[in-house]
Amino acid sequence: MAHVWQSFRRIRWIVLHETGGSPHESPSDLAARLAEWPLYHWLIYPDGRIVKCAPPSRLLYHVTDHNVGTLSFAVVGNYKSREPTSALVTALEDLIGYVRASLIPGIESIIGHGEIDRTVDCPGKWWRAWLREYRARVGTSEARQKRAGMAVYPVTYRDPTVVKVES
Repeated sequence: MAHVWQSFRRIRWIVLHETGGSPHESPSDLAARLAEWPLYHWLIYPDGRIVKCAPPSRLLYHVTDHNVGTLSFAVVGNYKSREPTSALVTALEDLIGYVRASLIPGIESIIGHGEIDRTVDCPGKWWRAWLREYRARVGTSEARQKRAGMAVYPVTYRDPTVVKVES
């Protein structure tokens, strides 16, 4: 199948998923388990490791009818009934900050897969609460622009260490 590409100018949302399997599942194990690969641009592991699975300009099919204009981040593991590690949360925030400040400044916000497709429970309960808190703390680009007169990313971040997986 030929790859479909999208312009960075069109990308507005990061969609957060959870893989639902073991928190130690490798990208190759995920690819074997999932019907289509890659589904995610980046994977974030409980130990804070970040794995890039596809270039952000590649259109991935991860949310029914809402793939254009989105990036796909997935936290590795099942968080329906347990909390993630602090290393995972820190790595996710670092990656969001890096993408918004260095790669695609037009990103408006991050939303959960289940906020777009109400038929899925993804990401888990803990992440839904985190998404609400994160958006309240960081805001959307429109709110930041109104407050500061320009796009401002108030969350400090470090450049994440990303391991690239060839796709």
